[in-house]
Amino acid sequence: MALASAPFDGRESPAAIATGLLAAAAMGVQNTAARTFLNGLPPTTVMTGNLMQIIVDVVDLLHGHGDLHAKRERLSKLVPLMLAFGAGALLGAVGYVVIGFLALVAPIAAAAALGLLGRPHPAAVA
Repeated sequence: MALASAPFDGRESPAAIATGLLAAAAMGVQNTAARTFLNGLPPTTVMTGNLMQIIVDVVDLLHGHGDLHAKRERLSKLVPLMLAFGAGALLGAVGYVVIGFLALVAPIAAAAALGLLGRPHPAAVA
């Protein structure tokens, strides 16, 4: 929708509203997926909470508070997720500045490829 109608005539144009609604629907699908078949992984829809948990765990590790093994285990899952999120956000911003909404093609293609060709999570198989 964004590719077909950009640049928008204004934020209240039907194309802009439809694009926003489709983006909200996509976030709903992501949230549902994270709560159903990706439930063994850290949530991808609450990055602020993930960042705060990383900060708390790092401070606890530095001061030796609590179950350090559990904190290291959680960090081993959250840090790569946060780094990937940051890289994706940065690349998305650069892509938008350079080629506009056409930059959406790469993440959509990557998500489609992972959805079609990806193997199930090991926890789902057991």
